[in-house]
Amino acid sequence: MIAFAMLSSTQQRLLIAASIGLGGLVWIGILPTLKAPDGSTGLSLFTASCGPWLAMALILIGGLPAVALGALCASTGRFVHGLFVYGGTLTLLALKSGSSAGWLETAHLPNDYLVLAFEMLIWQIGLLLAIQIISQLRSLAAQRLPELLTNENLWQPRLAKPNHIEIKAGFTATAIAFLACFVCLQTTDTVQILGALVLAFALGAAIAQTIFPQNNPIGILFSPALVAILGYGLVLLRFDGPGPLIQAWFSRTQNGVSLWQHFPGPALALPIHYASAGLVGCSLGIGIAKSIAYIPTPGHTPSNTPAKASDSP
Repeated sequence: MIAFAMLSSTQQRLLIAASIGLGGLVWIGILPTLKAPDGSTGLSLFTASCGPWLAMALILIGGLPAVALGALCASTGRFVHGLFVYGGTLTLLALKSGSSAGWLETAHLPNDYLVLAFEMLIWQIGLLLAIQIISQLRSLAAQRLPELLTNENLWQPRLAKPNHIEIKAGFTATAIAFLACFVCLQTTDTVQILGALVLAFALGAAIAQTIFPQNNPIGILFSPALVAILGYGLVLLRFDGPGPLIQAWFSRTQNGVSLWQHFPGPALALPIHYASAGLVGCSLGIGIAKSIAYIPTPGHTPSNTPAKASDSP
């Protein structure tokens, strides 16, 4: 296991909690500008009162403290700590922005789900950028302050040309998380959506990392975007107008209606939900799987990776 010279386990947890709180306050500070003009709940870049371009710029600027705090936690701990912090700050923004019901009530259905799929791609690009910055800052910190880590493996994600193991891990996490979201996402309650997403992606990431152990989780980190796009695409394929969609929407709480006839659960969450709670779930799942994999046993070294390469979250 990694030995940390700077912070104890308790201090690291306190740093993570404080970082999430501070980063979340910055996000929440720009929330009024990101809200829809009519004040409806649910955050979408393309319904922001300031316009989509300014909304994207505000998200980039507002995310800088979260990335910096994530890099700090990743440098004094494990790499997934940084991802957890970044996702946690976004989760506070998603929680404060309110239910997705507001977006559903004002959207042009089902066509606006195509806009949501495009928005999910924008959030995913931002996530990849955050991962790259956190990774580079962690590497720089380890070079300048080598006493932070005793482990030489910095677990740096490669953002291009993933190998077949990483691709298989990504598809496995996506399939498991999609099924979990289909079952668990049943309402537009914000807490229920965020909680279900954390659970679904933690489960998917943990199983994928266990079956396909590797030190580059970039494939798994694509799973929230893939699940979102699949869910939105399912709405576009199943419903050709607002009438059938609204009927399916209201029938989801009725007895005697099969799960597969309900409004697709993954489509109840907005891109901000997937970008935030999805990332939190992935980081938790990867951390749990890697921690289990690196539990030392007498006279045994895990075969899936060298013992000194342990960067278990």
